[in-house]
Amino acid sequence: SRLGGIVNTFRLWNLVTPVFSYANLTLLFAATMTICAQVLITWLPVYIGRATKELTGGNSGQYADRQALSSDLALSFLCIFMYVSLRGGTQVLIMLVGLSWRYNLTRTLHALYFHQKAFYRVNCIQDIDNVDSRFASDLNTFIKLCCGGVSPPLASTYVAIISDVFLVIAASFASLQRAGYRITAFAYIYNAVTILVAVTISTPIARTTEAQEKKEADYRAHHMRVKTYSEQIALLDGEDVELNLLDMRLDSLVVNQRVLIFQYFRLSLANTFSGVGGSLFGLTIASLTLFTRRLFFKFDIMELTMMLGTIEILSSACQALPTKLPALTSIADSPP
Repeated sequence: SRLGGIVNTFRLWNLVTPVFSYANLTLLFAATMTICAQVLITWLPVYIGRATKELTGGNSGQYADRQALSSDLALSFLCIFMYVSLRGGTQVLIMLVGLSWRYNLTRTLHALYFHQKAFYRVNCIQDIDNVDSRFASDLNTFIKLCCGGVSPPLASTYVAIISDVFLVIAASFASLQRAGYRITAFAYIYNAVTILVAVTISTPIARTTEAQEKKEADYRAHHMRVKTYSEQIALLDGEDVELNLLDMRLDSLVVNQRVLIFQYFRLSLANTFSGVGGSLFGLTIASLTLFTRRLFFKFDIMELTMMLGTIEILSSACQALPTKLPALTSIADSPP
């Protein structure tokens, strides 16, 4: 049952994690930081609302207060920065604690498994590992990571790409008409930079993931070898040698997985910042446009709403397009 699975999970956790351990304190700290981040992000609309008020005339109803506008924008950026830092730091802490737990638990189970030749004496009701199931699982993981998944099919992928391309074109024309060429250029620069950063950060992840899959497969293959040749290993007293070989493979894959965790951490920071910061991008560009004027006249509220909405559509379309291209490339380059 599901409740039984939760109980077993806690039992496995407590097997190598004392109650007042560093891991449990880290989890408590991570949970606290997550709560703080969720409370903090609720203040972002407040500062955005104040900035919007200044852009449409402020208290005077005619002129924008440059100092108040700058202060509200600075507080908004500070709120986003703290939110991204808290969320990203919490995620990497949890992943590192989980990796440490896996390492300690596996070494403990290895020691128990090889103690007094338990690998040979214990009869398992079910197979410890199933090669066919593992191969299917690995293949499914590879398809999801590298090919964008089996679904959507070819036709849907092409339709989605065409839809996103034409949305970028239509939003660009609308942005030129409603916001002007300078704001449209700023929007393209912002999206190009954020996409380039995300692509640059994510490129090494594919290589590290491939290496991790190989190490995991080699690790499971050695488990299967111990199970298959358990009689010979017990006869020749080779359990210490096999235990050392398993621990060497475990050390290698844990080191590689730690590298993968930090690579995903950097990607998560970039994606979170570009996603949350995108809500503030239009206001920032509008403020810069207002600051370049000789007099700080207010924006007409309809003009501001149209401009911000158009920029948001353009940014969403630009950010969505790169996620479709890998799927198209995978379909086109897949071997027969």
